[in-house]
Amino acid sequence: MKNFLLSISFVIFLVSSCQTTRHKFWNETIDHDLTATCKELVSVTGKSGECFQNSCKLGICTRGDCKNGEGNLLFPEGSRYDGRFVEGEFQGKGTLKFCNGTVIEGNFQNGFGKGIGKVYFADGSKYQGNLLKNEPHGYGIWVSSDKTLIYEGDFANGERNGYGIMESSDGSIWQGKFKDDQLDGDASYKNKLYSLNGKWKKGKQIGEHQYQDRNGIGYVRFSDNGEVLESKTAEDLRNERLALQIFSKAMGPKSDLRNNKEFCNKLMYELADFVGSSKITGCSAQCRSACGNMWDINSKDGDRCERQCRLCWNVLEYEPNDCKSVSPYPLTLPDKI
Repeated sequence: MKNFLLSISFVIFLVSSCQTTRHKFWNETIDHDLTATCKELVSVTGKSGECFQNSCKLGICTRGDCKNGEGNLLFPEGSRYDGRFVEGEFQGKGTLKFCNGTVIEGNFQNGFGKGIGKVYFADGSKYQGNLLKNEPHGYGIWVSSDKTLIYEGDFANGERNGYGIMESSDGSIWQGKFKDDQLDGDASYKNKLYSLNGKWKKGKQIGEHQYQDRNGIGYVRFSDNGEVLESKTAEDLRNERLALQIFSKAMGPKSDLRNNKEFCNKLMYELADFVGSSKITGCSAQCRSACGNMWDINSKDGDRCERQCRLCWNVLEYEPNDCKSVSPYPLTLPDKI
């Protein structure tokens, strides 16, 4: 039992440590000047120099030993490196500021950032984690320039690739598989009101997603372009089942009142009583759930639930008989009743 409690405590410690590290980096200020002094920079290394598309220019050692030791190497267009050198190349701990504004802090190998480090991009965004040839590669944390988004997870070739968690400053969270900086594959989204779980493709939700809010589980169906085709909350599904029970019971094979106007009138009011009983979403949402698209066609601001249910009643058809044909209400109703 003691070992079990120790294991649980260790897991809680790891989770809290990860959250602390993430949020600490999220709120960390950037001390570097990210002002750009050049354009179209290709690369900067100790031996090759500051390289553009057609030429490279070597730097000047302004302090220390820029051959084998610690020093400062300044390049013509404003790039500079402060740190350790081996045979004239960036090797070991150092800081490299590119003339395009980007800054890399951390470990260097053969002139490039490799291993654990930090990158402060010219646009104000930042990264902390594993590097490969100056780019995020492996596990790391990225924060947007306006600090509204933070991502923690896998990177490859400088982009979000693999499993990760994206969190926004308003509390929204995306979690799942990323490809080329976009959600792609199985993933989830949640905010303070609801959550969605399903498949994504190139940053868009596709297919059927499980929708969950405080009332239970529903669904949302998306097209291949990410457009919402259909959505039903747990409350909608519950009301559909209850309405179906009312209709099925009333329209059962043993009923001898299916062609009677009084029966249709009574059933309409049973539906009205049912849809008016909800304390959560109100009768309007219940009418919409029971009557589908007719709500969109006929609804007007200020309409009573009773009138909406009458409109609905005129288009609800049942086999083998049709109450619509004997409904006491006309298809066109006054705005107020």
